[in-house]
Amino acid sequence: METTQSKLNNVYIVNSESFVRTAVLMKMNDLEEQILDLDNEIKNVKDLVFLEKGERTEHFSLENKRKKENNIGSCVSGEWDEAQKIIARAIAIFSEWEETEDIRMQVQYAALIMGKVDNLKKIDIIHLDEVKNKICTLIKNVLRLNIAEVMFSDNQIQLLKDGFLLISQETTQKDDLLQLNRKLRKEGLQTMPAWE
Repeated sequence: METTQSKLNNVYIVNSESFVRTAVLMKMNDLEEQILDLDNEIKNVKDLVFLEKGERTEHFSLENKRKKENNIGSCVSGEWDEAQKIIARAIAIFSEWEETEDIRMQVQYAALIMGKVDNLKKIDIIHLDEVKNKICTLIKNVLRLNIAEVMFSDNQIQLLKDGFLLISQETTQKDDLLQLNRKLRKEGLQTMPAWE
């Protein structure tokens, strides 16, 4: 068995025991990271599903689910009242906005309205309702994209008010959202950035 010099140059001598130990450690580290990721995901899901605050260590149970459903009924009316107050204030701001002729004041009113939209999106009954959440996003996009260009017309402001009124209705459908979007575009307002 002869070995030529060129073959010897490509041969690396490795301590097999050290190599195996390093490979096993690398695999264990990778598995530990995967386990930590899964553990974090499980904790997040537990927080989102049916557990009450302070019950993070308990397992899923129908009793916890029933408690959660009962609490939703009492919280919804309070949240709904809060949402109605925000919507009423936003419509009042729009009424003041209609009377102004100054673009600087328009920017200030728009900033107030965007703050109201952000407050609405923090309320669970709005945040968890896909259509109402999208209406909030649509209103915010319209304001953000069009505010500094020209003064809003009375028709455009009325459409934005209508958007808030849609949020206040309990039976808002996806068709209402699409119709509002079409009306806003028809009035010359951008509803999405140009790159979308």
